[in-house]
Amino acid sequence: MVVNPADIANALDGDWDTYSGDYSGRRYSSLDQVHKENVSDLTLAWTQNLTST
Repeated sequence: MVVNPADIANALDGDWDTYSGDYSGRRYSSLDQVHKENVSDLTLAWTQNLTST
């Protein structure tokens, strides 16, 4: 896969491109779909059982 540096620099707000969220490592998202009033309503969406080989 070829990654264009301009695409990295111009990532869309809300994209969580790396473990730290973005390449500056801020671990911050400006999204507001989850907030202190509704965070308790979150539920498990899926799981994956991992098996060793």
